[in-house]
Amino acid sequence: MKPGYSSVERVVLASQSWSTAARGIEPLVIREEMRAAVAELRRTPTRRGQAPDTHAREALVLELLYGLDGGGARTFAEVGRIVGCGHERARQLCNGALWELAKLCDLRRSRW
Repeated sequence: MKPGYSSVERVVLASQSWSTAARGIEPLVIREEMRAAVAELRRTPTRRGQAPDTHAREALVLELLYGLDGGGARTFAEVGRIVGCGHERARQLCNGALWELAKLCDLRRSRW
């Protein structure tokens, strides 16, 4: 992986392919960068028409799914039970969170 990638970009790339060893990224580094990216997602304002807690829910889903809360990685069904939705909605929230993180990457690149 090129050293010029930001932490958010590395998280998005890692989420697309969990073969991090092939990319030369240490799993602990990914975990810390993912925590930073999730924190940034929580700070991102929601779009017009979105529920005010959307990013907080998306961040929680990422934390639970990838085990960033210290409890180990969980399935979409387990995440859905904890968050109070079905496994399909948990998957949708995860995809929404990754989409938002990818948009943050695009915004950063356009500012450079």
